Amino acid sequence: MQTLDDELTTSRDLAITQHPRRIYGTDEDLQLPATSRITYRFWKRAVDVSLASTGLILTGGLLASIAVAVRLSSPGPVFYRETRIGRYGKPFTIFKFRSMHTREYLRDVFGHKVCAITEMRMRADEKHLRDPRVTGFGAFLRRTSLDELPQLFNVLRGDMSLIGPRPVVLAELKRYREDAHFYKSVYPGMTGLWQVSGRNDIRACSRYEIDVC
Repeated sequence: MQTLDDELTTSRDLAITQHPRRIYGTDEDLQLPATSRITYRFWKRAVDVSLASTGLILTGGLLASIAVAVRLSSPGPVFYRETRIGRYGKPFTIFKFRSMHTREYLRDVFGHKVCAITEMRMRADEKHLRDPRVTGFGAFLRRTSLDELPQLFNVLRGDMSLIGPRPVVLAELKRYREDAHFYKSVYPGMTGLWQVSGRNDIRACSRYEIDVC
């Protein structure tokens, strides 16, 4: 007898098999006339802006509380900024609540301990709950995905969409190889197929396959 997880996995795999590279609805995959594509992009953008604005209004108090907690939990800035790759390969700055110790703090704690530094580098591609770089409050933020709430500002700016593939760094994009152009054909999203398909339980190579399916 199939468990619920097995059924969900089977349904997801079936969707990918029957609709390859159409999960996020690129203009090319939709195969719509030019006028319809423009209408589709207009309404998709309108929905993104409306929901992101509403989300920021409703979570304003929560955002402020998290900002204070991050500031008090460990030394360093409230927000983490990093360059990611968006649609058409255009780089943009993504915003998150900082969930890791600063490099200065890590240097003070670990110094030049080769084993500790090597361990942290080995964990760079995978999300581990016991990553020594992650703060105590940061672990909670990551577990609940609250660290990603500031990306609502990215959606308003037009860097991202609410739904789409994971926003990746340039080094990760190279791992998509010949499928990289599929990733760059849409806006990265705050949530998508990877986030609802196991997230931390999915290995890096599988995440890349899901992003371009």
